[in-house]
Amino acid sequence: MSVYSALQDMFAPERGTLHASPDPNAQIIDGRTSAFLVGIVAFAMHIALGVSTLFGVCFYNTLSHFYYAPFAGGIFIGCLFFIGTFLIAYKGESTAEGIFAGAAGLCAFATALFPTSGSGCECEVFPGRPFTEIYQT
Repeated sequence: MSVYSALQDMFAPERGTLHASPDPNAQIIDGRTSAFLVGIVAFAMHIALGVSTLFGVCFYNTLSHFYYAPFAGGIFIGCLFFIGTFLIAYKGESTAEGIFAGAAGLCAFATALFPTSGSGCECEVFPGRPFTEIYQT
């Protein structure tokens, strides 16, 4: 058995996982809708953070450095929590897919809660999160 076929078997849909809701009036967000929402938020996050550099003081070296931006930091953290929540809630078509999606959601939370070190800005002094100034050393 090749590695490719082993991975294909691991991510194959399990029998009996796709079923209709017992309540016909229930509002259900299916996997396609949640994947679409996560994709829209991930794409819009990059656009919003890019536009924020036009009005901000600093152009950051990496995406993770936007944590320190006064306004864009809230957008960055909010989008990561939104994406992480949907990834954790996503069960997937197989057990392995659900496990990996949950792990990716936890990694999104960790990225939002534990920022990267350094400011990522080329300026010597610039405003950081509310009520702070960051000084380059």
